[in-house]
Amino acid sequence: MMSLMDVMFLVLVFFIYCIFDMAVHKGLKVDLPDAAGAAEKGERIVVTILPDDTMQLNGMPMERDAIVSRVRELNAVKMNLPVLISGDRKSAQRCWGVVGSEI
Repeated sequence: MMSLMDVMFLVLVFFIYCIFDMAVHKGLKVDLPDAAGAAEKGERIVVTILPDDTMQLNGMPMERDAIVSRVRELNAVKMNLPVLISGDRKSAQRCWGVVGSEI
């Protein structure tokens, strides 16, 4: 005859197995697209627009006019560095276009 401790252990193992088995099937399978562009290597200029519309150039806070002039200087010295504009969703979209058109 089995002791009550053995029965409780088996019941516990059974429920733990059921929980792990059910958790696997709850996920959704999503087919994510691959990036079409080539991976960028080397130096690049990153302009970040924060939610409060302040801007940063490579992590350093700057005014818009200073960023535009600095990017032009960098591109004059080091020809054709890629400029990435990273804007927060909460920032005003007018900032993205203004910076992009002036650079």
